[in-house]
Amino acid sequence: MPLDLLITTGPTGGHFFPGLATGEELACPGSQIRVGFVVPDRGYIRHWLQKKGFPAWFFPDFRASMRRALPLCVRIPDILRRCNAILASCRPSAVFATGSYASVPLSLAARAAGVRLVLHEQNVTAGRATRMLSLCATATAVTFPDTRGLRTAKTWHTGLPIPRDFRRGADRFEALRRFGLSSGLKTLLIMGGSQGSSFLNRMAQQHAAFFRKDGWQLLHLAGSDAERVRAAYRDAGTPAAVLPFCYEMGAAYAAADAAVCRAGAGTLAELCEHALPAIVVPYPFAGRHQAENAAYVAALGGCAVLPQEVSAARRFPELLADVYRRSDEMRRCLQRARIVDREGNVASLLRRILLQ
Repeated sequence: MPLDLLITTGPTGGHFFPGLATGEELACPGSQIRVGFVVPDRGYIRHWLQKKGFPAWFFPDFRASMRRALPLCVRIPDILRRCNAILASCRPSAVFATGSYASVPLSLAARAAGVRLVLHEQNVTAGRATRMLSLCATATAVTFPDTRGLRTAKTWHTGLPIPRDFRRGADRFEALRRFGLSSGLKTLLIMGGSQGSSFLNRMAQQHAAFFRKDGWQLLHLAGSDAERVRAAYRDAGTPAAVLPFCYEMGAAYAAADAAVCRAGAGTLAELCEHALPAIVVPYPFAGRHQAENAAYVAALGGCAVLPQEVSAARRFPELLADVYRRSDEMRRCLQRARIVDREGNVASLLRRILLQ
């Protein structure tokens, strides 16, 4: 199956959705560009690629940790053979990689085969995969204007592409109706990313009674904790729609007056797209890149930052009241942030490279 572009991503939404958005932009109606995906085998990834009709090849979801170094080393030759077979079958003009360990095999195989490689880095400080691959890439697109850690001059500030289903445009009242929520209450969106967050879930359960007393209803994306979270709200008498995962994120953002979330670059870009004030709780591990992302948006006045600490969580009600009070100002700050690819910059960069 000849293709013009192969997109390879990591297993999390932060890596996958910029790739999906780019594929949508390039393969829009009337376009002659043929796009396929080489991605980890996750249920939500299969859902989106089947929904959008993209051809895809799936790899087992592996993690390059020290504890699993031997199994990984045994599997690398087979993974590279599969990558070479895919490249030989599709004969792409370029590969687009959005970072993460999972994008490395196809990227290296592409460069070894003389196929051009284009990268996208989501975070303020580039991850290890992007830092390594950027040394042999044709171009590296970045989300933040002042991305750090890249030793290459072939860098373009593009912002982060957002899938069409995540963009503005949904009607607020229709969105509230869809989730079974009231138009007469303030709505707080709580989400921990594509995999949920046990810390955010516990914090929300601890403040279940506060939400009811302060006039909030919840739209909570709780991952595998959904049943426990739903029970906590029910026991407190707090109106809530609790879901493990949401495929209608444009509607979820449209329904909300404020959000509590992690500080992945994709989530921050979506907050900017919807001008939604938020309390962000950076994930404290993975090189602390979320703390740096959050600091950038907080410095613009677009969010409040709450550390992942038990003592800090006690300040949550006060912080939420402050965010709601300053919501108009925060919306204006988010609209000015330069981290969303609203003009199709990444797709334009790839089109230029594909035409060379």
